[in-house]
Amino acid sequence: TGVQTCALPIYTGIEDCLQPMICQYHAEKNLHSVIKTMKIGMEVTVAVSLIMTLFGMVFADFLPAMFGVKDEILIGETADAMRYFLPFTIFLGCTIMLANYYIYIEQMSYGAFIKFFLLLILPFFGMSIGGNFSKEIFGQSSLNIFWFCTGFSFAVSFALNFILTRSRKGLLMIDEEFLNNQLSY
Repeated sequence: TGVQTCALPIYTGIEDCLQPMICQYHAEKNLHSVIKTMKIGMEVTVAVSLIMTLFGMVFADFLPAMFGVKDEILIGETADAMRYFLPFTIFLGCTIMLANYYIYIEQMSYGAFIKFFLLLILPFFGMSIGGNFSKEIFGQSSLNIFWFCTGFSFAVSFALNFILTRSRKGLLMIDEEFLNNQLSY
């Protein structure tokens, strides 16, 4: 949970930088600038996710010891669990960015719904499934499947959002006809 706890403020910081621009462009109905700002925000989120994942993968064997873990077996298992979990942080970051974006464009209930599923409901089920099946898959209780399922829940949340927004004019909920009129003007 330490990796997730560190990642959330980083992603929230990126979105907080975008909030004034998104709110201003949305209020002006400047859809082209909303799209450009969100494109930059998503690119930064993906880049930060990849850097965090690469850093975590490379230093996974050293990070637990930095936080006081001394047992070699636990350090090894924690390092493996981090390697299972970290690739899914890209879905965590992108879904948080989109959920906050929905709140910024006055789709508050939908943004809160996505955040609720991303941070509470689906990780709970991922942890439960991982905890229940780790013994069956590995023959012993292991953090690996637990954290894999938790990370996978972020991918499921992103997919759920993608499926639900397809009927609402796409991920950014942009009125394409209004955008085309702006661009032709």
